[in-house]
Amino acid sequence: MWPGEDKKWYFNIRTKKVEYGRISSLFDVMGPYDTEEEAQRALEKAAQDNAKWDEENRSWDEDASSDSLDELGSEAERAKIKQDPEGEEDTPSAIF
Repeated sequence: MWPGEDKKWYFNIRTKKVEYGRISSLFDVMGPYDTEEEAQRALEKAAQDNAKWDEENRSWDEDASSDSLDELGSEAERAKIKQDPEGEEDTPSAIF
């Protein structure tokens, strides 16, 4: 146990109860939190964080996809990238 962990709050995801100190396995708890109220809101906070990160990821994906398409040019130019210099499809080969 790390110093001070016995004086923190945890939310047990299996029992759905707040615990003071390291009572349950770390596989079953979220935390540590400084207050009982923070621990009680652990699932709500995690859901809010996930929604925020999902939105950031969507925004990043949209930016990256539009930038990469602009760089590649027309659809015909993008199709050429998939082929090797001899005009054959670029397929991976097995290494033995």
